[in-house]
Amino acid sequence: ETVIGEVLKDLPANNQSHNGPKCRSEVVIVTKLGYIQGPDLIQATRLEGEGKLWPEVVKFHPSAWHCMHPDFVRHEVAMSTQRLGTTPDIVLLHNPEFFFSEGHIAGSQRAQETEDVFYNRIETAFEALEELVDEGKLGSYGVSTNPEGCRWSCTGQRNTLEATSLPRLHTAAAQAAKRRGRAASNFTVLQLPLNLLELEAATSRVRNNDGETALATAQRLGLDVMANRPLNAIPPPGFHTGDWSRSNSFVKLREERPRAPSLALLQQLCAEGASDAGARTSLSETALRLPLSLPGVSVVLSG
Repeated sequence: ETVIGEVLKDLPANNQSHNGPKCRSEVVIVTKLGYIQGPDLIQATRLEGEGKLWPEVVKFHPSAWHCMHPDFVRHEVAMSTQRLGTTPDIVLLHNPEFFFSEGHIAGSQRAQETEDVFYNRIETAFEALEELVDEGKLGSYGVSTNPEGCRWSCTGQRNTLEATSLPRLHTAAAQAAKRRGRAASNFTVLQLPLNLLELEAATSRVRNNDGETALATAQRLGLDVMANRPLNAIPPPGFHTGDWSRSNSFVKLREERPRAPSLALLQQLCAEGASDAGARTSLSETALRLPLSLPGVSVVLSG
């Protein structure tokens, strides 16, 4: 954010010349909040020792915590604005489902009361974001999450105990807006994982969403979709690259030499299925193009 702020400060507020540089009003700035890690975790640890830590912090990992309490939401938006030197256009609540990772789940099923607490916290966070919109401190907001329909959760496990419900998120936003006297909420954006090996958001029908896919539900609810991790995929069971030294579960969808047979086959299948059979594109280019070609996807993050 600090680096982006340095670039933004040189842009004019409005376009002064047809051939001039882009102005601030032509740039859409999206940032996230929720995680507490790195220098922020050091500060949070100090605040905890002083008895001043934000309420409802979820300590899902020794090196990373999470929070979506209104006090924390306001703090994070203020800090982002300071680093950017301008008001963010969109703020995303990042992986709120980490709530379920701190001993809130017992056994193999989520208790209804646990879900209710989760969505109550979501609604309270959304109300804080609605207030910030009213105050002119951001344009709109959204959620970066792995909703029902995605194969994997935010922790890289099967997405059964941590999956979020898009209809319930939308209802929480509507209730938050209603308390602010609004007929409609400012909940406008959904970010989710989508890549060549994780297409479930576009293909898997969700029973709780009237049999729709996650992308179809997002479209029906009027949400713009941003696809993340297009080049960094969690493979399905049985997919191997032969790189036994890999220290994590992600597969990088890009050109490497030597290329793993599984990735070469994936590229060949994509080329055969392309509308322009004569076109030759790299694996990474194909990986970026495919999510953007899906209905409802507005932005693909290059990473």
